[in-house]
Amino acid sequence: MRLKEKIYIGLMIAKAKLLKQSIPVIVGWALTYQCNKQCKYCLLPIKKTVELNTAEVKLLIDNFKRLGTKMLIFTGGEPFLRKDIIEIINYAKQKRMIVYVNSNGSRIRDFIGQLGLVDCLNISLEGNKQTHNAIRGTGSFEQVMESAELAKQHKIKLRFTTTLNKLNLENIDYILDSGANLQAKVKFQILTDYCLGSVEKNPLLPENHKLIKVIKQLCEYKKKGKYKNIIANPLPALKYFRSLPKLPLMACASGKITFRVTPDGFLITCGESGIAANHFRIALKNKTYEQVKQILEKIKFSKQRCSCGCADRVEASMLWNLNPGAVLNRL
Repeated sequence: MRLKEKIYIGLMIAKAKLLKQSIPVIVGWALTYQCNKQCKYCLLPIKKTVELNTAEVKLLIDNFKRLGTKMLIFTGGEPFLRKDIIEIINYAKQKRMIVYVNSNGSRIRDFIGQLGLVDCLNISLEGNKQTHNAIRGTGSFEQVMESAELAKQHKIKLRFTTTLNKLNLENIDYILDSGANLQAKVKFQILTDYCLGSVEKNPLLPENHKLIKVIKQLCEYKKKGKYKNIIANPLPALKYFRSLPKLPLMACASGKITFRVTPDGFLITCGESGIAANHFRIALKNKTYEQVKQILEKIKFSKQRCSCGCADRVEASMLWNLNPGAVLNRL
């Protein structure tokens, strides 16, 4: 992210705070729930929904641009299952957006020559070969490693995302070494109590004392040593997770500067909208910029606080609260 882009995002956050006005500065957008993997902690692929078509996606990108959005994070499901994914990425870049794409790494080979405009490719890495394949299916690890090597060869910025769970807590050093070798930072996520996309209890929840031990280890790594610049999480966010399972409440950025979009075109507070302090669900499909702007202007900032284990939301909320460590981590 270039300096002027960081400055723009900072100014938009300041504007939202001063005017108490919702501005979708950073938007996480699930383009599809379809997926070619069967991860043990995710049931999103079983959700049936009618996805926005290419023209509808482009219209929303136009509207977001005018609303002040600077960063789009395309996710899924597996976004590379959409036939128009490159067209969508390129259109967002034409609008001078920062574009991140989250992927399981299974289809990067098919698109690697067309990803030059992507600002960051986020690929899930759960651990070594045995651990990763146990969670995501046979052959998945090999696809991730091949995709990471291809990204490195094509000079595409790469980041690994690791969801801490009961199968991979012994793999942390391996994951960080992989990041170092492949010139990729690693962002660690906390597993939700329920499988993604459902209310089914998550089968990979780790024992809390073991999880806290790993989080404390990551805090030490972030302070000093060879992994300091490999860990993407800000140190204050890692320290925040040490309070699990009862995380402290804080003013949440969701619904203020960060938003989510579902495959069928609904703007929601976040992926955990049911627990968010500033919860809403707005249909964006076929709405004009003026209509969306009017809706956002009517949203009242909630004074309630919330807590969650999503690393990206925690970091955004710390930016919203002007936490020095989170701000420095972004600079």
